[in-house]
Amino acid sequence: MCDYIPLDISTLYNVNDDIFNGITSPPIGHQTFHGLPFDIGSGHPSEPCFLGFGKSEGLYTSSFLLDINKPASRVVFAHTVLESKVQEGAPIGLPIADYNFILENGDIHSTVIRERYEIGFLPLPWGQCPFLCVPDQKP
Repeated sequence: MCDYIPLDISTLYNVNDDIFNGITSPPIGHQTFHGLPFDIGSGHPSEPCFLGFGKSEGLYTSSFLLDINKPASRVVFAHTVLESKVQEGAPIGLPIADYNFILENGDIHSTVIRERYEIGFLPLPWGQCPFLCVPDQKP
């Protein structure tokens, strides 16, 4: 789809697919999800291909700026949560992240990413699909 181009964020990759601890084998390399292109690393599972956030060593522990530096009317993310407490009774809708978009004119558009709304978790148990996002692949 020529209206969408994947951003090159390879200089930010800090983890490989080991981050999934065998929960799933995530698709890597050049991918198309629902007709939209994504570049997820080079396609070699041992090489860093994801941005990992958390408290463990080697993960991002704070926010950072990702410059797009080109006009964009939409920005689409492929993201997931790997450690969730929802199955243990934690409430849904807790904030996972804040995505802040700083426009060329300086305006800031903030979006709260909430678990089970804008982001889902893995493994995805039956009946636990997020409300406001879609899985990377159709069932």
